[in-house]
Amino acid sequence: GSLLVDLSEGKTKEEALAAYTSKVSSYNYRRTTAVAGETSIELAKAKIEELGLTESLHRRHATVHDIPVTRALFLDREVTTLDPFTSLKKDLPVKKGKLKNLKELSLEDFIKTKLPTCTSLEVMLDSSHKGNLMSVIAPTSARTASLFRWDNGLSWAYANDVADSTKELVKAKGGKVDGVMRFSIRWNDEGDNNIDFDAHCLEPNGNLIFFGKVNTLQASSGILDVDVQSPGKEVAVENITWGDKAKIQAGKHVFMVHNYAKSTSTRGFTAEIEFEGVTTYYSYDKPLRGKQTIKVAVGVLSTTSLKLTSSRQVESNPQGMLWNLEPMVFHKVSIVIPSPNYWETSTGNRHTFFILEDLRTKEQPRGMFNEFLKTELVPQRKVFEQLGNNLRVADSEDQLSGVGFSSTERASIVVRVNNSKLFKVMIN
Repeated sequence: GSLLVDLSEGKTKEEALAAYTSKVSSYNYRRTTAVAGETSIELAKAKIEELGLTESLHRRHATVHDIPVTRALFLDREVTTLDPFTSLKKDLPVKKGKLKNLKELSLEDFIKTKLPTCTSLEVMLDSSHKGNLMSVIAPTSARTASLFRWDNGLSWAYANDVADSTKELVKAKGGKVDGVMRFSIRWNDEGDNNIDFDAHCLEPNGNLIFFGKVNTLQASSGILDVDVQSPGKEVAVENITWGDKAKIQAGKHVFMVHNYAKSTSTRGFTAEIEFEGVTTYYSYDKPLRGKQTIKVAVGVLSTTSLKLTSSRQVESNPQGMLWNLEPMVFHKVSIVIPSPNYWETSTGNRHTFFILEDLRTKEQPRGMFNEFLKTELVPQRKVFEQLGNNLRVADSEDQLSGVGFSSTERASIVVRVNNSKLFKVMIN
């Protein structure tokens, strides 16, 4: 239910406001606003009725039947193979060596030169794409008028509930994540491991980078730039980064996690080591005793590579699931479309959506955003902000979810065309 719907069904203003207060979703923390007053609610309701948009407030997940074929930049036309072993090979993780020195194409060139002759398309997701997860949203009734500044009734919603990657958390704490080499640790995901873990690295010359040298640049260009001592209920991270390849010492680097506290931790930790853009993930799922140090990995650095050995390596980022899909493997694209605001006219920023065959969200995305609304509805934006929070899209297995990229952002994604050719598509 919602304020306007309750009012349209005959409830008094007081009853509608009380119902709204009791029904406010937990999603509200993301886009908080003050509750609109009764006058604003009445004006918004009147405008919605005047424009014939009452039914348009109710939204659902879009399906392939909502997308006109003429709007598709790509439609999957692959002939299903009878060989079951071919599909098994497709599910294998991609070897890191295959991702080096890929041919780069701008998104515009990829759409113009590759998609017209493409019969099969896959994309490889990684943790950087968490903020790009999205779903296409449609009105419950196809006969309703559009709420938005474009004629069709479709909209979209990006993910808001996915967990931040370790790299994103480090960056949020002020740590550098764009160096040559990086060692990051993470703990307290459940909020019950409020303890002081420390990231340590023993360099080849015997120099130990640890909390005693926090924010102090070493001769190797290494620095511990994020040090968390008491995380409370928050997810905790620490970060050691090296910025100058010429200064990093060749030889053996020992990456460790030390429990500074005298008490035993509740849980273990996860860690990641990145070298020249390639990340390796680690997990230790046991509690650490007081003052215990756990060796995460040993990395031998040469002039060309970092060779890592460890018994704690995991295949992918433990925090890296992208809704229901694994990172670092290819996922089939069913359709590529421009955002609905670019179907009839060009309104606002253009987005490009790669809709994935198997991607599903269990979130209940917003059915509308103030940024999309017709200009006639903008004066009552407080009411529509509340409606957007309250009128959530119901869960459905039949949905169009994928990864979307705005024309204003800098990003990239690896694609596989016709089961063979790999490209790195660059967005700006």
